[in-house]
Amino acid sequence: MSNEQFDALLSALARARTRREMLAAIGVATAGAAATEAPGGAQSNGCRGVAGRCKRDGQCCSGRCRRRRGKKKGRCRCSTQGKRCVVARDCCDGEDELFCIGGFCESNVD
Repeated sequence: MSNEQFDALLSALARARTRREMLAAIGVATAGAAATEAPGGAQSNGCRGVAGRCKRDGQCCSGRCRRRRGKKKGRCRCSTQGKRCVVARDCCDGEDELFCIGGFCESNVD
């Protein structure tokens, strides 16, 4: 588990108001830690990380495949706040540092 994932887990646990929310946060953190990146930009869950080759949005962990006009293949792009992710690396924002919390890119603001 990386430092980012650990910080995101602690933040999610601090926000949890019920045991169910706490267990969900632990489950998501465990799944995120298991989603280590494999060679070629692929995640262990089968989706492709940022800059991985793609033909459609569903192949990317972020859900964002960018193809140039007239091209069949493109590259996976990172997600902004509130968008889908698998690991923190799938998230990007010009100003705030984002973390993958509960499958969505969120800032670490308490």
